[in-house]
Amino acid sequence: MFSLDATSLYTNIPKELCIKAISKRWIQIKEHTFLSKDQFIDAVKLIIDESYFQYGDTFYLQLLGVAMGNSISGFLADIVMEDLEVYILNNLPFIVPFYRRFVDDIIVFAPADKIDHMLNEFNKYHPRLKFTLEEEKDSSINFLDMTLTRDEYGNIRSKWYRKEIASGRYLHFQGHNPITHKRNVASAITDRAIAFTNPNDRPKSIETVKSLLSENGYPNEFVNDIVKDRVNKFYNGNKPNQKSKKLRYIATPYVPGLSERINKSLRDYDMALGCKSENNVGNVFSKTKYAVPKDMKSKVIYKVNCLDCEATYPGQTKQRLRNRCAKHRSDIKQKKLTETTGLTIHAVKEGHNFDFNNVTILDHIPNYFQRLIAEKMHICDTENTVNLLSDTSGLHESYVNLFKKK
Repeated sequence: MFSLDATSLYTNIPKELCIKAISKRWIQIKEHTFLSKDQFIDAVKLIIDESYFQYGDTFYLQLLGVAMGNSISGFLADIVMEDLEVYILNNLPFIVPFYRRFVDDIIVFAPADKIDHMLNEFNKYHPRLKFTLEEEKDSSINFLDMTLTRDEYGNIRSKWYRKEIASGRYLHFQGHNPITHKRNVASAITDRAIAFTNPNDRPKSIETVKSLLSENGYPNEFVNDIVKDRVNKFYNGNKPNQKSKKLRYIATPYVPGLSERINKSLRDYDMALGCKSENNVGNVFSKTKYAVPKDMKSKVIYKVNCLDCEATYPGQTKQRLRNRCAKHRSDIKQKKLTETTGLTIHAVKEGHNFDFNNVTILDHIPNYFQRLIAEKMHICDTENTVNLLSDTSGLHESYVNLFKKK
């Protein structure tokens, strides 16, 4: 048994192999697009060739491979790997008894004296695609989340595998999250331990699960109930004729106690809360990305204050903030009084100036309709606004009364 792993797969996928793989599958692809073959390939080339990103004040262009995180990259990598493995397996001078691949991780069973030959064939396919090799040790090899062990009779036994560097940290039971999140964590770990382990070793894997969950604050009774339920479902499946209503989920922040009570009431209307925790480690500690300058931000709700009085103007824009401010300045310079904003009308009629150098960002909301509603709420929640009446039209009076300051 041995495994092959592609070195930096995405950034080494050759563009010419992507185009070749698409051309080969065009009969299947054309059923799902209105583009011609040439147009489709040109679009793919554009996506591959124009992968820019910004760090600091510098823009970078990715010269090789496909961009990680791009929605098309996974598809391109997969079809290139598929063509690679079909070509190599069909041209080997020996039969490979067992071959499986997950993205760029490959597990192979082959004669010991053929391993180096197979690795060379993989590495010869294209100059940029290189693979590393790991052979079995003591008749065992780790692949994905399993340890595969070969006994003296050639039988393969699997066992749940956790990397030595695994921290063992999961969502803590005392964390600020709904109980359903904690139940899902315990269920997912239990399912993996059962599914990846052969029957003889499952009791040991389940004990490992209980130990891990206990270290993360999960009560023994809570864990035992979930383990019992997951083991029963694994061996017996779901109960027959068990019909569950299809619920409509509403995304809301999680508030301990209140969310549970609201959820209980909504069940009578075939609805449920999809609670999410706003207080997480990423929001508190992780600031690894380059901070986008304020005037470069887009899809925001902002506020501009008048320099000559207490007036203020909350607004929203999908443009970059500096472009929106430039538009305000242009409208004031042209003294527009129609088809413009309350900010411009106030500045022109009163002869006042607005502080565009110190604009405040109130919110960042990518969704256009949600941003419109939030803008109306911010207007209602702000004193001395110069917004037009139309800026809050369509907002129900119950919200207006809720946000209006007394």
